[in-house]
Amino acid sequence: MSVVITLIYVVLGFIYSAVYFSLYTLIIRYFDTTQPVGTENWITWGIFIGVAALVASVIEKLLTIFDLREHESLLDTDPVTGVIEILTQAVPAFFRGTLWAGGILIINGIAGALLPDLNIVRDIASGLGLPL
Repeated sequence: MSVVITLIYVVLGFIYSAVYFSLYTLIIRYFDTTQPVGTENWITWGIFIGVAALVASVIEKLLTIFDLREHESLLDTDPVTGVIEILTQAVPAFFRGTLWAGGILIINGIAGALLPDLNIVRDIASGLGLPL
């Protein structure tokens, strides 16, 4: 079960690394006076960060059904408590995804220094439709 959860956060880390790479290009463009900086993409970045963490927390919560060692009963709480638990699990999911994203960005930087044509995070960001 922990392997599945780790894979969820690796995927979340890849999504976050693409979002942070896209934010990095905006920050670099901020200091360029010839290109204007657009602020219309903040909603897109926020949706990618928030929805990805929420989906990871929902999947993690649903995996408790299949975990026989889990002592928490998913069905004896009211729906409001279940929604609150899922939303509160999204906060640690954000931080776990950010930690994975930091590691992925470091590995991507090292790979980019060794092989200049290789930039996996840029390819993921362009695949997700994020601005570069």
